[in-house]
Amino acid sequence: MKKIVAFLLTISCLFLVCCGPQEQTGLVIGPPPPSDSGETGTPDGPDSPDGPDTPDGPDHPESPDTPGQGADLSTSGTANCYIITAPGTYKFKTVKGNGSTSVGSVSKADILWETTGGMIKEVVYGANYINIATPETLKPGNALIAAKNSSGTILWSWHIWIPKTAIEADMYDLSWYTMMDRNLGALEAASASAGQDSYGLLYQWGRKDPFPCRNASSKNGGTMSLAQSIANPTTFADNSGTWMSSVDKTVWGDGGSKTIYDPCPPGYKVPQREDVTIIFRTDNLSGEKGWEFSSGNAFALGNPKVWFPYSGYLDVSGNFVEAGSQTKIWNSHMDTANDQGYGIFVTGNSSNRSSQKAAQGGSVRCISEKQQPFTNEPGMPVQGSYTRKVFDSGVEELSGLCLSWDKTYLWGVGDQGELYKFTNLDGGVDAITYTSVWKYSADMEGVTIDPGSTMLYLGIESDRVYRVPSPYNSKTTIFVIDDAANMGNSGVEGITWHKGDLYVGAQSGATLWCYTLDGTKKWKKQLGSIAPGVEEVGDLYYDSETDLLWVADSEAHKLFVFDGDVTKLKAIYDVSFIGNAESVCVDHQRNCVWVGDDGTSSKIYKITFTGL
Repeated sequence: MKKIVAFLLTISCLFLVCCGPQEQTGLVIGPPPPSDSGETGTPDGPDSPDGPDTPDGPDHPESPDTPGQGADLSTSGTANCYIITAPGTYKFKTVKGNGSTSVGSVSKADILWETTGGMIKEVVYGANYINIATPETLKPGNALIAAKNSSGTILWSWHIWIPKTAIEADMYDLSWYTMMDRNLGALEAASASAGQDSYGLLYQWGRKDPFPCRNASSKNGGTMSLAQSIANPTTFADNSGTWMSSVDKTVWGDGGSKTIYDPCPPGYKVPQREDVTIIFRTDNLSGEKGWEFSSGNAFALGNPKVWFPYSGYLDVSGNFVEAGSQTKIWNSHMDTANDQGYGIFVTGNSSNRSSQKAAQGGSVRCISEKQQPFTNEPGMPVQGSYTRKVFDSGVEELSGLCLSWDKTYLWGVGDQGELYKFTNLDGGVDAITYTSVWKYSADMEGVTIDPGSTMLYLGIESDRVYRVPSPYNSKTTIFVIDDAANMGNSGVEGITWHKGDLYVGAQSGATLWCYTLDGTKKWKKQLGSIAPGVEEVGDLYYDSETDLLWVADSEAHKLFVFDGDVTKLKAIYDVSFIGNAESVCVDHQRNCVWVGDDGTSSKIYKITFTGL
């Protein structure tokens, strides 16, 4: 964990200053962005470092009053936000956000607002750079700097962030990305006694520019286009739903790379839902890893704990509301069903992950652009090559596999209610044949076997478990999972026998239950709380020979392996070569793991492993 900035000064939000244009010139500075500490890790990659290397700020320039001679904030990456770490002169390129495209023909640069008067001494444009100078004694705060053309039209704008205490970053055992210890724009980290300096700035979902004060400085009276939002960065688009006149769900890079509209500084980005599963993919934060609730101030998660202040938000009319009691934290996803931004809404000691009106002004917690690598535990199996069998017809939507009691064939189930027997496993995948044993009306998603009685148990989407005795032509509902009643097509997806009990998994929240055979629930867990990066349960297989639980995740395109009691992640295996991995079954006799693909054509993959 490295420090980005360290200041010990105070800050106040001056409404007249932050909302009124300032005819000044100046220059901004921040440290180089966090260095890439490794590409997305392969399962057997190098040891994970503590986090991105984020060095302290640059030395004071020799000539602080000479624009253009200061440190270049954009050397290691351009962005819409730069962090200042020490007094001096600085510069950054006049390009669009996280890119290299020029903003156009710039005539001058201005300060649009400052939260602390005089925090930037001057701003000067020259030679495709905006140059900034600070006072000799830094004044912590936030400012917005604009590049204008000869007509005074704003071409682009940049957020300058001067915190008063060191920004730190850690994974907090919540993610494989490092996360800042504070909201974007916050002057200090949140804590159990969080004050207003930990609140940070507020963003309408998808906009690159923040709003600094208790109320938006001006209001548009309706929606705005992206171009209008760029030309009017201080104007709040007050509307009952989205602020965008033409909705673009990709503005913050959901499902892809950091975009030119991302508001985070170099090396950081707005998180996707999948990047911090415990926050953005769980139903309720209360009770999750490290949860702590500080009445009226903040909540915490993780190990070590990271705090999130109840910083309030801007409602759709641009009014600042609920400070000290609520917070909305955005991620990069947009709910296309209703054109709403997605995030977590926390009030008191309860939370709700859901879509929220994109016109609201919420908080952003930036995470590193690069993922930290995960290392499999010593002694875990090593993944090898694979072969596959494609069923062009006959086998429909294969979604569950398990070995027969004598290990001579595979049982399989499909979404269309069919029970299959796959034989000739020793002849290579090309020799595999199948028999349709039984078909009835049910969305069959998982199958497992009682090794003592040869009884089959089926996971039925969305919320029940069937028992199928030999000769496998009748079924009995043995219990219903009440927690999955409203999950629909994101409900029960996997089932496996575990020491006389049943583990049952669901897509929604990567949820795992343990049930006795009489339908008594022993516990419920969400796997994202144990292993950051797990997105869903596609299927389950408990390997009694090694006391390991294998989880197929068709969203993350990985096989996750946990200890048998599901308290620790032991290994990860990449299966991105499989389109929709919804079955998993360990076969020691053949030194392989079988994975079923519920795709356009059903497929069975045989993946070899050594040390299985």
